[in-house]
Amino acid sequence: LLAVCKQPTSDGIDFYGSELWNNSAYSLGNIAIWLAMLLIVILFVYSLCVLAAMLTGNVVLQLLTSGGLNLLIPAFYLCFVAYADQFLFGYSTGFDTKVLQYFHPLFWLADGAAGFLRSENAALWTILFVGISLAAAAGSYLIYKIRSLERTGDSYVFAPVKWAILVILVFFGTSVFGLCFSYDFGFVAYVIGYAASFLISMMIIRGSFRIGFKKSIIPAVICIAVVAAATAGFAFDIFKLEKYVPKAENVASMDLYGYGFRTKGTEKITDPEEIALITDLHKKIVADFSRDDTSFEWTSFTFNYKLKNGRSVSRHYIVPIDYVKNNEEFNRLYTEYLKDDFAEMFAGIKTAGLCGSLDLLDQVSDTYMSVDIGEFSAEQKQALVDALLEDYQYDSFNEYLEAENDEVLGYIYLYGFSNLKDSMNFEIRKCNRNVLALAKEYITEYLE
Repeated sequence: LLAVCKQPTSDGIDFYGSELWNNSAYSLGNIAIWLAMLLIVILFVYSLCVLAAMLTGNVVLQLLTSGGLNLLIPAFYLCFVAYADQFLFGYSTGFDTKVLQYFHPLFWLADGAAGFLRSENAALWTILFVGISLAAAAGSYLIYKIRSLERTGDSYVFAPVKWAILVILVFFGTSVFGLCFSYDFGFVAYVIGYAASFLISMMIIRGSFRIGFKKSIIPAVICIAVVAAATAGFAFDIFKLEKYVPKAENVASMDLYGYGFRTKGTEKITDPEEIALITDLHKKIVADFSRDDTSFEWTSFTFNYKLKNGRSVSRHYIVPIDYVKNNEEFNRLYTEYLKDDFAEMFAGIKTAGLCGSLDLLDQVSDTYMSVDIGEFSAEQKQALVDALLEDYQYDSFNEYLEAENDEVLGYIYLYGFSNLKDSMNFEIRKCNRNVLALAKEYITEYLE
């Protein structure tokens, strides 16, 4: 198991298990922690499977119910993410396995086999997961003592459980079909998804292709009410998620990214006045727009907040460029804060690369070349910084947009920033005269 799955290290377990028995990380302690983690996962999963077995005597339904009990919360979370992404303007969370770690120990394996046993709250997580497992086992025993034997053809021992399972199956069936096909068929996709999932679920619950019209009316109404409530909740944003903007005084730090602007390197915005200006812009965007629409020439905003209470808030919006051009808050923000401080950013440049065609040398050709400039001399670095400052430090967003309409001749890649972990690239356009001249000089030397 250790050889084919994951390899213990001092921090947990890695995916690469080469040199299995020669690795000093395979100490008795590490292996004991790995096995303890697996045993807790098995205890948790198996206890829910036993609980499922007490609810039904049908082998197929027992397997489905076991899987359902273990994956119910992750499935609800995935539905929440999908509904939010479809119905709420700017609200896109992505599927984060770390959220699921609060509900099931299995998802801790994504962080290594040590999982929660090496986390800061190892004792608390262990008590929680073992406690839930024991509670499920105790519940199974109590159900076993009071349950009656099923009659032939019964799906579940208890009627309330049967109808609860029906509602859950219909909800997920409708959600999956509706979310997948609503862009093509609109609301009709939810109607078709509901009809199909209700019929199939009723056949499963009743164990027969004959579901009975009269006996299906009340379950159908209940299922419609649940699905409608969930869909309407997101469509009308009853929890006010779409319009939520953190108060500036509650923000500890933040990032702001968009097409044509960005915060400086990996540094976070902490200036209270800048944060207040950004939250004002955020409020105006959510007040002026209600849904993503890319039928216009667009730009984007991504707001990433870190609040003082430790929470994180992320929103992403697509808005018309004309709206941005005429937005007083944004233009003030761009002029006062968002123009990158290139002199500071480029202070640590060590090397660069060029990529482009011979068009850079005014020789028309389809041939593309890449040039590694290598280590800079002090003179070369200063010349490049001066050229970049002259060509790319736009005084306004509109000036940036005008430059974006010019023809791209190549790219320059820069490495070794003082405040950036990764490389950065700039398009070399005809209007970037200083960088273009420098690129020609470097490429000419390279060709010679």
